[in-house]
Amino acid sequence: MAERKKKSDTPAAEPAEAAERRSGRTYTEEEVQAMIASILAKQKPEDEVVRMYYLAVCAPTSEADLPGYGVLRPGQYLEVPKKEFGGKFMSPQARLFIRKRRLLVLDGLSDEERRRWNCDYKRGEVLTENAMDHILDMPLQEVETLFSALGKEHKVFVARYINTIVDEANRNGKPIDNRISLELLRALNEASKKDVPDGLFTRTVELFKAML
Repeated sequence: MAERKKKSDTPAAEPAEAAERRSGRTYTEEEVQAMIASILAKQKPEDEVVRMYYLAVCAPTSEADLPGYGVLRPGQYLEVPKKEFGGKFMSPQARLFIRKRRLLVLDGLSDEERRRWNCDYKRGEVLTENAMDHILDMPLQEVETLFSALGKEHKVFVARYINTIVDEANRNGKPIDNRISLELLRALNEASKKDVPDGLFTRTVELFKAML
């Protein structure tokens, strides 16, 4: 009868990576960057995506239907396979939204590709993802500085957002958001005249004074 082999009490050797994790080893910045580069190098082209953000004032009419990609709502993110971005995705509607800065390309494109698809934003030209939500929490001078630097389309977004708050308060007989002041409206109205000579807040300034 064959002799049964005794089970070894010696544990199997750990893989090097597992041993490093158990030892609590820390990595240098150069090693971390090398790891990231290695992961990116292994990424297949078909796995690459272009990440976008749909910026519009929250209202029923702000929803947008992109053929083949569903309905977009204000504040929604959209990821599109990079191989589709310049082809299937780039419908006339998508081109318009990118040109009007309603659909912001966050990442996934090189500088050259951004220039090709008209989304190489200048510094201060577009709102950041969180700025629309927090713009009224900023000090007056910061709001005025941010607003003045925006492109025309994003000035219009901000104006619609603030004007809608005042309009709804007036229509519903409720107090106006206390973050909105006559001083703020006048300052932004003057700043908007560079792009819209009549001012984007002129009517709201008069409505605000009438509601005081």
